[in-house]
Amino acid sequence: NQRILRGVWSHRRKTTPSGEVYRYRSRLCVDGSQQQYGIDYNETYSPVVQWSTVRILMILAKIFKMKMRQVDYVQAFPQAKLPEGETIFMEIPEGFDVGDKDASCHCLWLLKNCYGTKQAVFNWNNYLTAGLQTLGFRQSEHDQCLFLKDDIICVIYVDDTVFFAKDDKTIDKMITALKTLNFDLTDEGDVEAFLGIKIEELGDGRLKMSQPDLI
Repeated sequence: NQRILRGVWSHRRKTTPSGEVYRYRSRLCVDGSQQQYGIDYNETYSPVVQWSTVRILMILAKIFKMKMRQVDYVQAFPQAKLPEGETIFMEIPEGFDVGDKDASCHCLWLLKNCYGTKQAVFNWNNYLTAGLQTLGFRQSEHDQCLFLKDDIICVIYVDDTVFFAKDDKTIDKMITALKTLNFDLTDEGDVEAFLGIKIEELGDGRLKMSQPDLI
């Protein structure tokens, strides 16, 4: 008596703020439009960092000569397990090899959080928040996506994260600590772009934010 949701492929060209294509991505997703509230999902809300928080931190980073580093989580959502009691079945997606079995008579039982479900962002945010708190971060009362620690600050926007610290060594140590918690992530280096916003350091100490591809 379980609903079997449709599996779909999402294909996307990822671009820089200037509009240049730098990656082609294919992602297996669940068709969340088939889900019904109270049956297939409950909570869906997930906070994102306020842009005022990001701007203030970048200003403080310039004043106090702090390092800024961006990290990206590889296939972020499936890194989180589905909460206990949450069961999702998905049809065999196109191109999935089931050997000599009849694909129409089988389905996939998801054990991990999957893109496309209505609760996917909610589950991922809970997983990432718990991981940061395990490493000693405390969540700000003023912005739920601002995390503070004695020697490092972190802001998150879904699966985009920026760290602020006095030196690179502190950030390197935190990235290593996240990996020990089984977070699969890549170090993107200095913050040159964040959420489609191009960020440039001008020679006189100012920061310039722009979106040239939208002009």
